[in-house]
Amino acid sequence: MDTKLKADIAESAVTTELLKRGFNVLKPFGDRLPYDLAVDLDGRLIKIQVKISRIQRALGFIKLVMLSSTTSSHFLLTT
Repeated sequence: MDTKLKADIAESAVTTELLKRGFNVLKPFGDRLPYDLAVDLDGRLIKIQVKISRIQRALGFIKLVMLSSTTSSHFLLTT
């Protein structure tokens, strides 16, 4: 699986989880902006960049999807 496909899967997983939690999610056209998604929070847009990594544990791998807002807030979503 190539890096771009992994990124697409991570963005899709984050979008799905945000929608399940009741957020309004926006996706910018193209990939030239410094963020992957935005969430509409009471008329305020929170920009999100999705990163994915793997951490090896004794019994296998744990996938972490990290959300990084362009503000000083940081979020972590585990899958």
